[in-house]
Amino acid sequence: MRRAKLEIVKDVLEYCRHAPKRMSWVIQSVHLNSARGQKILGLCVKRGFLQEVPMKNYLRKGYLTTENGREFIKKYDELAAILQETIRAI
Repeated sequence: MRRAKLEIVKDVLEYCRHAPKRMSWVIQSVHLNSARGQKILGLCVKRGFLQEVPMKNYLRKGYLTTENGREFIKKYDELAAILQETIRAI
């Protein structure tokens, strides 16, 4: 089953929540191909959900979830809970 873009964004933000992650780590962890992963990461940075940060011992930058990204995760989880409740009531 295909995941919705919002679900993929949430998965990326959760993976990058506690420590900076390299692009390749994010793409592998969230099970995306390279082109789709780059697109999603670019979208998250553009929207202010992720920030690019320097990583110790690596030449490239990593991605870290911002406060806006944490808020997105919170609201996504709230909406998912409401939808689950509604579906169970049917």
